[in-house]
Amino acid sequence: MPIDIEGDAGGDRAERIPDGELEAEIVRIFCAGKEGGPLKTKAGDRKIRIIFGDENGCEAMYEAMVEGPAKFKIARLLKHAGHSSDMLAAEGITEYTHFLDQRTAERFLKGQRVRINVTTRFDGDKEYADVETLPAATSTAEIAPAEQKPKAKAKAPAREDVPF
Repeated sequence: MPIDIEGDAGGDRAERIPDGELEAEIVRIFCAGKEGGPLKTKAGDRKIRIIFGDENGCEAMYEAMVEGPAKFKIARLLKHAGHSSDMLAAEGITEYTHFLDQRTAERFLKGQRVRINVTTRFDGDKEYADVETLPAATSTAEIAPAEQKPKAKAKAPAREDVPF
């Protein structure tokens, strides 16, 4: 089902990235709504909207709060995109609200490749894509079979070792 991405003057529509884990690229960033004002949560916290794209032109939207209790989402996104607090501080970025500036957000995020997990969620008759950013691939399932090491079987304790 296509998604309608708010904030895009052209009204672009794209097919949604299918459910699952993948590496996607940040293709667009919105720091303001259609009317030019800041994007806000229902609680009034400011946020930015990130559009991830896959190799097939499909997209998924991720909203990262830059203030309030959910600002961990922008922190995770930056970390998973390869940024560190020290590197950002060296560039003069000392608060998440700096990412409300379109140029700053694009400079540090646009074009970055990030592992994401997309899950479809339904709310009544509406369908949503929940997007979670993930650390770089490190699980043995993501390592080539030749590099996987067999797991050692756990040895059962001897009968006299059981403490009862």
